[in-house]
Amino acid sequence: MARVKVDIDPTVDMDKDVVIAVDSTGIKVSNRGEWIREKWYNTKRKGFIKFHIAVDTKTSKILSIDVTKENITDGARAIPLIKSASKRVGNISRSLMDEAYDRRSIFNYLSKEEEYRTCH
Repeated sequence: MARVKVDIDPTVDMDKDVVIAVDSTGIKVSNRGEWIREKWYNTKRKGFIKFHIAVDTKTSKILSIDVTKENITDGARAIPLIKSASKRVGNISRSLMDEAYDRRSIFNYLSKEEEYRTCH
């Protein structure tokens, strides 16, 4: 899954502003030991992988994707996802994210990107 290639739709207009949504989801790796966890109330975390995705809100096309282990936070992958998506579509006018992405570093990055777009 880490080698998934995302190809941009050739009909995307690189001059139009795009609104993206960034989020992640997890997929369980296995059910091994599920019965023991239920029987003995073992609270050991099950392993899973996370998909971090940036999507064009108008077309629902995936612009950027990253696959990580469960211990990687959503906020840690936000800036790389936005950078990757902007290479595919050009101008990103807004980035929509939930509270898992509330970090000063993300706000600062988005603020600098907005200043760059308006000044150049």
